[in-house]
Amino acid sequence: LSAAAPCVAYSIGTVFYEEGDIANSCIVLLKGKLRIFRLTEGQEQLLATIQAGNIVGHVALVTDSGRSATVHASTDVIAIDVTRYLFDKLVESRSRLALSFQERLVIDGIRQHRNVLRKLNRIRTLKPWHEPKPRPAAKATKNDGRPRSDVTEKIGFVRGKLPSSTTPSDTRRTQPISQ
Repeated sequence: LSAAAPCVAYSIGTVFYEEGDIANSCIVLLKGKLRIFRLTEGQEQLLATIQAGNIVGHVALVTDSGRSATVHASTDVIAIDVTRYLFDKLVESRSRLALSFQERLVIDGIRQHRNVLRKLNRIRTLKPWHEPKPRPAAKATKNDGRPRSDVTEKIGFVRGKLPSSTTPSDTRRTQPISQ
């Protein structure tokens, strides 16, 4: 990979990607740390701190979408800038390097997915979604407003038992006991 895309040193504060930018490369971080954040109402919302050995920006290349966040170097960084052309060649290739790169893409994607789920769960516990208030259990009533239990006693059904006047042959059609 370093033969196709050389290692480059970047100083602290370097902006690699801005939220909304068109994706034309990804970064393989060899040394240093990166901060990934979004601006929400003018405030930086830290999404992740990336350590050496990770790939950043590949999701936008895979999905062919704009950058979902801003990426800054929080320390001095040494990285490989993988262009879209090289990225596509690596994804299509079947070399050991390409398979290792593809595996890393999948692992990073899963890790990012899990981190998003964790953050969503934290948000839900801080600000629970509107949940309907539990309603008191309503008694089933007959049209005249009497509780259902009165009706079933008159019919003869008490906890699944049939009235004594009912025979096995007429268990499908039960008539209420005369009132």
